[in-house]
Amino acid sequence: MLTIVGGGSIGLITLSVLLGKGFNCKVYEATDRVGGILRDVSSQESSYFSGCQYLNTNNDWFSSLPNQDLLRFNQNFASFTDLFGLDSISREFSGPVYDGHIPPLDIDVDLQNSAHDKIIGYPSLVKEGLLNWLMMLGINPRNFHASSLKPLGVSRIQFRAHEEKVESLRGKNPSLSEYFGIPFANHGLELPAVIPRFGFSRYFDDHFDVVYRESITKLAPVQIKYQSGSFILKSNKAPEIESRKILWSGNPNPIFRSLGMDALDSFNFKCQLICGEVKHWNQEPFYVQVFSKKSKVLRIFLYKMNGVSRFTIEKAYGAESIEDTCKFAEEILSKLGLEVGLEPRGIWTQNRFNLLTVNDDESLAKLDQILQETNLLSASWGIYNRDSKISRITASYFG
Repeated sequence: MLTIVGGGSIGLITLSVLLGKGFNCKVYEATDRVGGILRDVSSQESSYFSGCQYLNTNNDWFSSLPNQDLLRFNQNFASFTDLFGLDSISREFSGPVYDGHIPPLDIDVDLQNSAHDKIIGYPSLVKEGLLNWLMMLGINPRNFHASSLKPLGVSRIQFRAHEEKVESLRGKNPSLSEYFGIPFANHGLELPAVIPRFGFSRYFDDHFDVVYRESITKLAPVQIKYQSGSFILKSNKAPEIESRKILWSGNPNPIFRSLGMDALDSFNFKCQLICGEVKHWNQEPFYVQVFSKKSKVLRIFLYKMNGVSRFTIEKAYGAESIEDTCKFAEEILSKLGLEVGLEPRGIWTQNRFNLLTVNDDESLAKLDQILQETNLLSASWGIYNRDSKISRITASYFG
């Protein structure tokens, strides 16, 4: 019996995988809805994706999911960068792009504790651009672990004018692949994905919540206690929850407290979502990663829901108006050859993801060691990528 605490995407997908393989499994969700951060935002009876949200299909666990009402597509993306001087547009790489010369490099692959440690190895123009951008977003790179660059999309830089040199560097030292990115399209990579035709909220409610109704208990906040080498769960729905194994899929701080350890210092990165309809666009889902010193826009996502063309803009929290944000996004899309009109319908504030401090990284490593001798599975809290998290969790359970 595996008890999963948390009915977000990690918990639900793990549930579908294990039930599909004949294992006994149950989810406890504190709220009255499943889906977590993937659930859509709504305004005036219209719904919008809560960020650039999709599911990759090239994962082992994808086949276990309910397959109704899913729109399949190959990821279509671009990036816009103005951090290093001139505007750089790419349809082959989703991270920051640098078009300048690569001087002799001073990269120490063993010095990657903080985000600052990693960035200072780049050429001066790249280094200064990245550090200034992070500070503009309210992030002090000296305080956060290098892994926190991944959710921000800046863990790798494409040096577009020096592709052969980059390939050579990565070949001689594979660790440099964490510094230098390569264009997906030039290497024949396809990234198949799906989005729900009618939104994630309806997908979870109509399919997950129906198919797995007997295995999901809602309105059931769970408390955790460590006793005699094992973790014990209880909730308002059950005085003691029988569990051979436990997956705590949400914030791990209750686990730290139950062990008498200090809670994480992680910084909850606050985003604003601006959503609405798109005029003059009728294509497959498309997203643009944005790295700009002119605006706090991070990502623009164009898609269809209920047959209507819509958009979601993710931006760091700030005073920039909805009108200015949409105008800036339209200008970027125009540079990509998309002459569209963005008609905003609302703005939402969201705690988007956690940025881990250097101390957090050490604490999570210590926690993983402790958990190996208990009935609690590691939920790979230090990993940002949903696909990798789920693969590791299911592998550890079967192992």
